[in-house]
Order: sequence, then C-alpha cells, then structure tokens
Amino acid sequence: GMAVGAGLASVLGVAIVIADIIFRYPQDINAPLPQALAFYPSIGLVAEIVFHVLPLTITMFLLQPFRDRLGTARTTWIAIVVVAVAEPTFQVFFGGETQALAVYTWVHVFAIAFLQLWVFRRYDFVSMYSMRLVYYAYWHLIWGTLRLSLLF
Repeated sequence: GMAVGAGLASVLGVAIVIADIIFRYPQDINAPLPQALAFYPSIGLVAEIVFHVLPLTITMFLLQPFRDRLGTARTTWIAIVVVAVAEPTFQVFFGGETQALAVYTWVHVFAIAFLQLWVFRRYDFVSMYSMRLVYYAYWHLIWGTLRLSLLF
C-alpha cells in the first residue's frame, strides 16, 4: 500500500509543480526548512483525521440505513466521494487564489483526497498517511525550497 500511495503521490506531485509554474501559487505558501520537517508530518496527521477518518466514519454511519438497499460497496464509494469533497472545498474557500488557480486547486486536492481514501479502503491508514507525506515531500519540501529561487 505504501508503494502504491508513493506512486500516486509522485504523479500528483509532478502535476502540482507544473501547475505552480503555470499559475504561480503565492510565494509564502510553504513552511520554511527546518521547521517544515516537523510541521508537515504533524499537520498531515491532523488533516488525515479531520478531513478523512472522522468524516468517513460519520458519513458511513449516516449511510448505514441505505446499506441493505445499495450494498456495502456502493455505500462505501458514495461515502468516499462525499468525504473527498471536504478538503478541496476548505482549501479553496480559505485559499484566496485567482479563479483559475482555485478551480485547479479544487480538482487537484479532490484527486488527492479521493485517491487517499481509495488507498485507505484498499490498504490501511499508514499507507494513506504515507501518501500524504510523500506528496508533501515533493510539493512543500523539495519544490517548496526550489521554487523560491526559480520563480521569485
């Protein structure tokens, strides 16, 4: 599961770097090193709990009455899609980006959330969390450091 998550995070990491080159996210979007080494694993864990585990648990509980009619698999996928909407909506609502950048951000973060929830369903929490950490390594640590000298 961790290898699958890392592979997905790598593809998404390349996509966000390309988007940053085209659209230019704000200069101060990344936490600086060395603080970033503690910040991103911590905030990633909080994000997994707040945006994925708790909402998925609540949504699955609320969909429980429909499980017999829809089936467990369909109910689970409905919950995954519903929960995957939360994080991108939150980021775009509080992000303050231009409209084009906000649309890209929403779609990109939805893809991350959806794929992370798929990894969680297929494998486990550690695989889902490691996917976020690999993505953060690309976007916030490696590219986050390089972009300052390359783009600004």
